[in-house]
Amino acid sequence: MFKLGLIGCGNMGEAIISGLLKAKWSTPEEIIISTKTSARSDKIKHAYGVVVSTNAEVAQKAAIIILAVKPNMYREVIQEIVPFLDETKVLVSITPSFSLETLRHLSGGKAQVVRAMPNTPAKVGFGMTGVTFEKETSQDTRQEILTMFSCLGKVLEVPEDMMKVVGSLSGSAPAFIELFMKAMVDAGVSYGMSPEDAHLLVVQTVLGTAQLAASTQKPFASMIDDVCSKGGSTIRGISSLKENQFEEMIHRAVEKTTERFIEMNQESKVFSEK
Repeated sequence: MFKLGLIGCGNMGEAIISGLLKAKWSTPEEIIISTKTSARSDKIKHAYGVVVSTNAEVAQKAAIIILAVKPNMYREVIQEIVPFLDETKVLVSITPSFSLETLRHLSGGKAQVVRAMPNTPAKVGFGMTGVTFEKETSQDTRQEILTMFSCLGKVLEVPEDMMKVVGSLSGSAPAFIELFMKAMVDAGVSYGMSPEDAHLLVVQTVLGTAQLAASTQKPFASMIDDVCSKGGSTIRGISSLKENQFEEMIHRAVEKTTERFIEMNQESKVFSEK
């Protein structure tokens, strides 16, 4: 029996494998995967030493099965693996598109189902994962899943109706932050700084600011005040951001992302009932 199986192994699936192996949650030989193409399988096997097989064998031989395929493949994949599911299996969805109810319906109630929303920093052990369980999920299973995802960084158990917010604030947020970082680097380059130097300055500053926020637990408003001096350069930049509705822009981005998560959930529910 394998400790973990992944059906599909794109960027998020690879991040999970990388993070769990770095945390020594398992050995490569305890992870089994299946992918759509042999080229991708060969790449993951070569990089991490995991076992490569078929969807059916992953479902049959893994205790925890993570569905890491695209949402439009969920119905087909679950139908394929249903014969190999039973109450001892834990089926974990990492897409925002499927509710626990829909997953339970698709799997015929034959396995324990869990929803999780990890993010790409999991690859380097600094991930943030939101997790939600069915009410009937045993305490042992809850602890097992929470422990696994905690190896990738931080983990937070939330009510299912908050998963759409988790998706926005941590699942999609790395792209928002990376866009901000890119804009900062581009600004530095516009002044004649090399891209390498600008990249170093921005990445280290974002990393340091996050570490400071985590260690002090101070409100962000207070942290901003700590950097700003009356009549100084920082306050002028902050004023410019506020004048250009920076905070409102971020709020709208989160709102639009959350709206799309809700739409995807509704679309998948209709799709699963067909």
